[in-house]
Amino acid sequence: MKPIKIYILEDEIIIQQLLKETLETLAYNVCGTQTNAEIALHEIEVLQPDIVFLDIKVEGSKTGIWLGNQLEMPIIYLSAFSNVKTFIETIEIKPVSFLGKPFNIKELFIALQLALNVVALKKELLIKACN
Repeated sequence: MKPIKIYILEDEIIIQQLLKETLETLAYNVCGTQTNAEIALHEIEVLQPDIVFLDIKVEGSKTGIWLGNQLEMPIIYLSAFSNVKTFIETIEIKPVSFLGKPFNIKELFIALQLALNVVALKKELLIKACN
């Protein structure tokens, strides 16, 4: 089985690097990182990650919420903002999890497990559809 590929959209470089290093320590392949949602969309189309971490407020005119609306893969939202309006906007996209910043490794692990369950289910459905 091929390794799970993860993409990160995060405009705070320190958080982006910490998340990347933590995921790699947990033996995940971080296939790309970006600070701008529009650029990230093009990279995601090429890289085809299995799971995407999206910060909500990022560089440029588009947000992580905008990007989430463009994607059909498991999304884990990252945000330091916990207001109700932002949370409702993210829930409408049906992310597999929401990770507040700062996060700890336990919260990250739980969010990843939820996303991995969705990845496994999609692969199982694809295999059944091909049979």
